Amino acid sequence: MQQKVEPPSLEQGYRPRYLKTLFFRETSFEYKRRTYLYANIKHLSIHYKKEEAATKQLFTTSPKKDSVEKIDLTFRDDTRLSIRPSRGLFAFPLAHQQQGLKDAAELLEDITFTQRLNYYEKDFGLNGKLVWGRYVLHKNGDVFKGEQLVCNIATPAVRCYLHPQYVECLISHERILDNIKAFLTNKRSFKLSLEQDRDCLLYLLKDAFGLSWPQEKLREKSLKTDRDFYEALLTLGGFLCKADGQVTSQEIAAFKTCFTIDENIVPDAARLFKAGAQTSQNLKELAENIYKTLEHNPSMQEHLIIGLIRIAMTNGHMKNSQWYVIQIVAECFGMLNADLRRLATAYGVYNTGHQQEQGNDQRQHTDTHEHHQETRKERQQSRSAPPPPPPPSYFHILGLDETADWPEIKKAYRKLAKKYHPDLLHATGATETEIEQAAEVLKQVNEAYTELGKRFKG
Repeated sequence: MQQKVEPPSLEQGYRPRYLKTLFFRETSFEYKRRTYLYANIKHLSIHYKKEEAATKQLFTTSPKKDSVEKIDLTFRDDTRLSIRPSRGLFAFPLAHQQQGLKDAAELLEDITFTQRLNYYEKDFGLNGKLVWGRYVLHKNGDVFKGEQLVCNIATPAVRCYLHPQYVECLISHERILDNIKAFLTNKRSFKLSLEQDRDCLLYLLKDAFGLSWPQEKLREKSLKTDRDFYEALLTLGGFLCKADGQVTSQEIAAFKTCFTIDENIVPDAARLFKAGAQTSQNLKELAENIYKTLEHNPSMQEHLIIGLIRIAMTNGHMKNSQWYVIQIVAECFGMLNADLRRLATAYGVYNTGHQQEQGNDQRQHTDTHEHHQETRKERQQSRSAPPPPPPPSYFHILGLDETADWPEIKKAYRKLAKKYHPDLLHATGATETEIEQAAEVLKQVNEAYTELGKRFKG
């Protein structure tokens, strides 16, 4: 299991144990008296020590993750650097230096993870595919080797097992003869190497296809949670709460529950929240400022959208003006309408299509600030008891149209059940708030699947 390395403050510098030639600073590291910037690192490869297998029947070697032989770095200009144990009469024992290399490797992984991952996410987003060794992974899960389709990694027919230096994908066929043929032709499984940027591939497999392993704590992208981000989030929270005409104590409590604000960075959080309730700042500017921080973290984008929905629903219902705010934020995040509708329906927001049409009309005739100033007539109507909501659209909860058939329902359910499973989220390092929100969504997903199953199975 990966554990985050927390060395002494890099402001004072840090030297891994038993490594005389390596020294870490805040923005760079020194190796053999030469300085290298972290920002220039593009790829990182960790080579673990291999030991001969104990059984004579296996002529393979197995890596030990607690012993690193060398670290290979590739920089932006395609130059390379290998960090190895020192040799010589006064060098520390080799086994001790390999332990120090392990600490250094984990520290370099932690510092450079986000920027290395950005290279892959950029290609994945622009080209819709990820080239990894001899294989090409497409966004829909199709895996190609050259021009030949190997399998679809997102289907239950493919099981992925995690090993120290590769991910083994085992393909099962419905027909026994097909399984025998695949075994004889050595096409029953394939391996994705983890030698280079191991942490990046595991993150992409989880993020794109919902794959994770309980024994492996996956890294998460670090967020630049500076004051600008917190100010935008607090202002947006006040903006949303004011959208229904007034800011209530329940909405403020819900905001504190959904979002944790670092008071060391923003000691005047309460003032900023109140200012957000009175601001005339453009809503899209607020959302775009937040998106700059969350651009490459779709799970955090969804967490934020869920938080806004929960805040707006503290009174048991959501006003059209609040739904309009959430729509604008979702649009700035690039979230699909079907995904937004799925999350909204899971939290009791119905008739989103009708609300969206009203929001579109208001967008064409009023600016953002004027939209949120409710008329006296609307306020009087809001005081009267609202009609009971219609039954939830179980199709929408699964992110489907009402024309979906049973195989599509099963596929959507399995994908969402894996995505929101608390145990898998806990293994990826999700916060308690995120796990709690996921559990609520999963409850609605299970209910929708059960009810649709009754309908289709009669």
